[in-house]
Amino acid sequence: RVIVLAYGIAGTTVDYIDENATEFAAGLRPGDKIIKIDDTRVRYWEDLTNEIIKHEDQYRLTVERNNIEQTFDIKQNYRYIVGISPVETDGTYTTELAVVNVNYPAEKAGLKPGDKILSINGVTTTTWEEVRSNIADSGGVNLLIEFERDNQIQTVEVMPENQITIGFYTRMDRSIISAVTGSIHRVVFYITLMFQLIGMMITGQVGSEAVAGPIGIISMVGEAARLGLYPLLNLMAFININLGFINLMPVPALDGSRLVFIAIEGIRGKRISPEKEGYIHFIGFVFLMALMFFVLYKDIIKILN
Repeated sequence: RVIVLAYGIAGTTVDYIDENATEFAAGLRPGDKIIKIDDTRVRYWEDLTNEIIKHEDQYRLTVERNNIEQTFDIKQNYRYIVGISPVETDGTYTTELAVVNVNYPAEKAGLKPGDKILSINGVTTTTWEEVRSNIADSGGVNLLIEFERDNQIQTVEVMPENQITIGFYTRMDRSIISAVTGSIHRVVFYITLMFQLIGMMITGQVGSEAVAGPIGIISMVGEAARLGLYPLLNLMAFININLGFINLMPVPALDGSRLVFIAIEGIRGKRISPEKEGYIHFIGFVFLMALMFFVLYKDIIKILN
């Protein structure tokens, strides 16, 4: 709640829109308050983006402009990306990388935070806009990226991905009401993401690389710190919610399993033998330790690779 009150939470009122984006061509303008995506109501930026990326070709925006509702049919924006974000210095984005997103082309090719992009396909890049435009205009062909790391010039080939992008940003709301409702919304949003991730892991849509241990978390904290205090505080909040969520899972040795035992005892009308319960918790503890070492091993392999 304190984070949302201090920094605000992104709502659905358009603050900036790229004049080259399809949203602008359809009629969306700064100041428009987005109410619905198709028939789904949206209140925050997370709702907005989640609904937009569900559509591959086109979606309908309902906005409020001067107290009048209007609708726009928006064609999706696609552009080529490699999964990198720049370091910002004195309000200017540089060609040094602040974040290299996990499982994106740049990370798979070996680029790391701190690398400085010098050229792409032989074209010198001195600004972030030049880096971004060279990637976006690549047409999906292999990019030969020259970069500097530890005062050494290196090159790497990266195959960009074609991905949906949103051509506008929304305003930050810093009211007390938004601090209360926004913080609750964000907690629910994070918990929903965790349930979705568990479901995707069960169905095989994502693998063990989606899970991070202590080393992976330290790496994420470092990347968030490079982006600034707000992303760092957001990550800390997410980690705390994540820990609470995991602790309440019905797995032996966690608090969630104790709640299960209490429920079973209530149904049976008598206590479970402490020896049996202790044995079950011991098995759960061994399982959790094995899982922890497995995740730790995966973190180390990621670093070595």
